[in-house]
Amino acid sequence: MPKTEKGVSAVIEIDGASLAQRPRVRYLEELSKWFAILMLGVFPLVIGPEKYYNITRVKFLTFCTLQAAYLLLAALLLFDELLFSRDRFEKRRADGFSPPSLPQLLLVGFLLCSCVSALASPYRSSTWLGMARYEGLCSTLLYCGTFLLLSLWGE
Repeated sequence: MPKTEKGVSAVIEIDGASLAQRPRVRYLEELSKWFAILMLGVFPLVIGPEKYYNITRVKFLTFCTLQAAYLLLAALLLFDELLFSRDRFEKRRADGFSPPSLPQLLLVGFLLCSCVSALASPYRSSTWLGMARYEGLCSTLLYCGTFLLLSLWGE
């Protein structure tokens, strides 16, 4: 173990490797990978207890559950990194966050327009969930949030 001039250890070691040498666990990348596996592998196979009767509702509820869980877990992981892993966050900031890409900026613009449109809509009852196919603002927010997170941390 390296020693400083005063004889105090300068490097913390765990299992023979210093903390600086250990690979950082990439929780958000792992979460994004498993979310993509669930959405591509499990979601298409979901049918309701009544088979194809009312399948739109079953698919929408499954979609909302998976997407909301992904967004909530990602928000909790980001919150954890910001509050409790300050050094990791500062290192990531020092390495430089990549600026938003053109598709990300366009999507944020689309999201803002969708929110303004929903607020100005005279059809308040169908604005949030949509009509028969659940194409309302709720779905749009989940689509956009998922796209942004997958474009940032998906591999």
